[in-house]
Amino acid sequence: MRTIKKKEWVTPNRMRFESLHKTFNRQVSMITTGNQIGNTVLSSYIRPYNETKCNGFTRSPGHLQEYDLGCFVKEAPGMAKDWVREHGREKSFILYLFFHWRNQERIIHGVIITDDEHNHAKTFYFRRGYKSESVIDEARKYVVN
Repeated sequence: MRTIKKKEWVTPNRMRFESLHKTFNRQVSMITTGNQIGNTVLSSYIRPYNETKCNGFTRSPGHLQEYDLGCFVKEAPGMAKDWVREHGREKSFILYLFFHWRNQERIIHGVIITDDEHNHAKTFYFRRGYKSESVIDEARKYVVN
């Protein structure tokens, strides 16, 4: 069984990240599991469609899942969100969106989806090219068992 890659710190505020995409590598501060708002990653736990109870209130089926998909990871492309909707009726996931910035524009490389125990569920590559794909392949080492 694989284990999540241990972070190595270049400075107290930046981990080492070695993909073939130099711009992404320079912009990374940290990639870790679970909920995160980072320089190059947004990630969130996504509750199952059938989960209806939260903070003492009961919501309709799908409400909490849609809330999760529309919060931190609202920038995720529709096909990744649709995959979660299709496979997440009874199961929760963590959705990781990886990107870098160019001229104040978010350049999305891809999405990795894991279950809540960090086992791989699905990967989406949104930019073709070996540099962009290497971003997702390297990031996967930090979020997937």
